[in-house]
Amino acid sequence: MKGYKAFNNGLVCRGFQFEVGKTYKHYGKIGLCEAGFHFCETAADCAKYYDHTESEFAEVEATGEIIKGDDKCVTNEIVIIRKINRMEFYA
Repeated sequence: MKGYKAFNNGLVCRGFQFEVGKTYKHYGKIGLCEAGFHFCETAADCAKYYDHTESEFAEVEATGEIIKGDDKCVTNEIVIIRKINRMEFYA
């Protein structure tokens, strides 16, 4: 499932360092707002959780188990496809 993930500057999220092109796996139970790698189906939904003027965003693909919420999802396996620029974020 394709989606978008927000990060603090440097592709850091909750103290975890991510890199473009890498796959990350969470071992153990996942849950919305609890555990796993969170992402949104639209870039606009990311702005609900991160200040879009001070954050970085990436296109991602969830390749494992997925739990969907109203405006975000969580997965146990995520691939960071590429960073997206501001023009793409607002598209």
